[in-house]
Order: sequence, then C-alpha cells, then structure tokens
Amino acid sequence: MAKVHLYLVSYDDTKSPSHDLRIHWALLLAPPPTQEDPRSFARTSTRYHATRRGGYWAFERRAVECVRSPAMLARVRVGTLDAREVAEVDRILCAVPVDEGGEGRKENEFGEREWDCRVWVEDALRALGEAGILNVKRLGHLDDLFGFTQRFSEGVVRKGLNVGYGLPTTVEYPQART
Repeated sequence: MAKVHLYLVSYDDTKSPSHDLRIHWALLLAPPPTQEDPRSFARTSTRYHATRRGGYWAFERRAVECVRSPAMLARVRVGTLDAREVAEVDRILCAVPVDEGGEGRKENEFGEREWDCRVWVEDALRALGEAGILNVKRLGHLDDLFGFTQRFSEGVVRKGLNVGYGLPTTVEYPQART
C-alpha cells in the first residue's frame, strides 16, 4: 500500500538578517523522499498552516511542489500514513480552528498571551491523535518536538544548507519511529 509522510515543517520567517531566527510552522503531507523528484513542478504535497494576513490569522491549505522554497529550512517526519488515510487527515486538519483568543495561547516575553502558527500546529497534531491517526503520545511532549525542530533548523542555517532548491533537508524525529 502507498505511504504518505507527515512532516512538521519550519520556514525562515525572519524579516531582517540582523534578527534572531524566527520560524513559521506548518504541517506537510508528502510522498516519501524516494518518490519525490526535485526537477518536477508537480504539486504532490499539501501544506497546512495558519498564516497571518492583513493583521489576522487564517487557515491555509495549499498544494505545493516537493522542492523546498528558499524560506523552507527543514522538515521533520513525525508520522507515516497509508494513502487511504489522506482524505480523513485533510478533513481533520481543515477543521482545526484558527482561534486567536483560544485557550492554547502562549505567553510571550512580556507575559502577554498570544496565538500563532505553532499553536495551530500543536492543535492539529492533537486532533490527529484524538482521531487515532497519529500516535501523539509516542512523539512525547510537543515542546520537545518543536525544540528538536528549532535546533535542527538553526543547524541548517548555521551550516548554510538553506540555500537553493531541491529536496528539503529532512530528518526523522527520533520518537516518531514506528
């Protein structure tokens, strides 16, 4: 049976080179790397994320090529799904609310509560877990997953691997092994 990988994807959302790395988070459904062709412009992957537009957060589902954009730092595989599960995953992810005032808000450095793309991804991963599609407990604490991905992304930037196109720098999250 055909398989599809679920990735936590990090994008460089830093607006100025003088600032510390700021990451935009998304989920990506994509074929395994052995089935991807970086020379193809076929949109074989689907990106799910909350994006900020006009001062407001909005959900976006978009078909994308497997090749990385210059802003994509890395993708971390968090699960492998049967291709027959894709429609259900799509339904679940499209139903995850964008809730700027929700209880999942994080405290920023000023002690203020805020909502962002990371909160949406956390909610999406939990929703997939509640549906029995993804074993979120196996991933461990979600802060650990995001910390791992943050460190991996910083390494990509430090080593200068975030340039050009081609297949994204990909790693498997150690706790996601099946």
